[in-house]
Amino acid sequence: MPDDDAEKRRFEASEALCRRCGVCCHHKVRFGDVVVITDVPCEFLDTATNLCAVYPERFRRQPLCSTAESSVAAGALPGDCPYVGGKSDYPAPVLLADHPEYEQAVNAIFPERLGHAPKPAKPRPARRSRP
Repeated sequence: MPDDDAEKRRFEASEALCRRCGVCCHHKVRFGDVVVITDVPCEFLDTATNLCAVYPERFRRQPLCSTAESSVAAGALPGDCPYVGGKSDYPAPVLLADHPEYEQAVNAIFPERLGHAPKPAKPRPARRSRP
């Protein structure tokens, strides 16, 4: 959270624009001039609430996380996102669900979509010391 009052007000005004749809927290892939929003959420997105579980630490914990401003500049937010602000020249990304021609390439990048990703190792139960 910002320290000075003016910065805090700017931060709160910016946060107030967010409608908590969670789309910005899904991985995106660029194919030439087209940005495709995948159905693969960030590991920290709580998909039940569409809120980030590590929001205050998001930039440190998730290197791919970006600010709203840099996401707008990259054309990575939906065209109806309040951060885009109705920019008529905004190159809105497309949803993977609407563009199956990108499925194969996205599956190669995110094999977990197919259920073939390596599964994380299960934690071993703690060993008990014998009495």
